[in-house]
Amino acid sequence: MVVVALFVLVAILAPLITSHDPVVQNLPDRRAPPSWLEGGSVSHPLGTDHLGRDVWSRLVYGARTSLIVALGALAIGGVLGTALGFISGYWRGSRDKIFDTTLPRLISPVVWLVCCAWVALWLLVYIGPALINLIIVMGLVTWPRYIKPIRREVMLHTPQNSIAGASDPGNSVRFLFPKVAGALPTLFISQMGFLIILESILSFLGIGVSPPTPSWGIAVADGRGYLAEWWISAFPLICIALLSAGFYMLGSWLTNRRKNSRAAP
Repeated sequence: MVVVALFVLVAILAPLITSHDPVVQNLPDRRAPPSWLEGGSVSHPLGTDHLGRDVWSRLVYGARTSLIVALGALAIGGVLGTALGFISGYWRGSRDKIFDTTLPRLISPVVWLVCCAWVALWLLVYIGPALINLIIVMGLVTWPRYIKPIRREVMLHTPQNSIAGASDPGNSVRFLFPKVAGALPTLFISQMGFLIILESILSFLGIGVSPPTPSWGIAVADGRGYLAEWWISAFPLICIALLSAGFYMLGSWLTNRRKNSRAAP
């Protein structure tokens, strides 16, 4: 919670905690090292990149970009996946086999990350890299990740041959949704880390966030040709790892708390 809250706070307060414009180039100061290394300056505490842009400012505004894109994709994919997961758990039967057997085999994190990145790559190449396009595509390629958890929640609160298949689906939905809704915050938080990594990969490949908008993935890509200036790529990589791990651990903690509360007498 501390890690996630810190990044969210930094993103919100970005204009107040930075003194440099993240997109303004200053070529005389390019590739300046962090302040604690020889040749560094306190005006650029984490150094500058190959175009003289302040690394700290680009990290702070990059956090804002990552969170905005992840939240937008979460809204699209979460709504679609929740609806389909609800339908899958409600009706079950032969119509549910694709959700029960096929999709779970594809939803291991590594396999699904590769699949999402590959599909998003082709879609974004076709429609063009833009922030709104990136959010829509990420939402459309990640919706299956929500189906199985929501399906499990619906089935948990739907005894076989009881509510499932009832004559009045409207009453069943009104009964089930409040019970299932309690699992949504935990599920959505646990997916945020995945979305942040996916956005960084797409931006690294040049089809995500369009320059000069600050992005951690773009910052990592910018440092590929300047390995001696390790800070250009190292600090955004650290941010990606910390924030995605923070969301993952927070989601796991909330999931365990939910399981323990159910098991409690």
